[in-house]
Amino acid sequence: MDGFTEFLGEFAGRLSAFKEIITASALIIIDICALVIICFCSKEKKNVQKQWSKSARHMVLTDAEQKFMFTLNAKEILMGRHISVDLRFPDLSVSRYHALLTLENGIWTLKDLDSKSGTYVNGQKINAKQLHPNDEIRIGKKILYLRRMRPNVQ
Repeated sequence: MDGFTEFLGEFAGRLSAFKEIITASALIIIDICALVIICFCSKEKKNVQKQWSKSARHMVLTDAEQKFMFTLNAKEILMGRHISVDLRFPDLSVSRYHALLTLENGIWTLKDLDSKSGTYVNGQKINAKQLHPNDEIRIGKKILYLRRMRPNVQ
């Protein structure tokens, strides 16, 4: 019986050491996976920023004096008077949800959202219109221009 008890004790000791080796190996594998994910995400972020830079082409909305400047840094920009919109104009001639500016395939499109006073591009009332650099946009009393800004060279 002593031999069997001794065998069981030795087996339990080896099993415990084996569990520690398996646990350590699993932790190393998890750490390697985490590093791979971090590297992939970093590379993907750089690629997305590069794509966005190309598609948005460093576009901004500005007024004639360039005192106001809004960088177009999203695929959709909601404009209006409501506090929840992306580009807010606190002017009663602007509807709460007045217009939507969208980017698709590198082209900015402005769509009127059934506003009361209308949305105008280059003096013409529009429902939806593809925009070009230097287009004049009128929303309520606010007149803006779509401009391409040169990126900062560092």
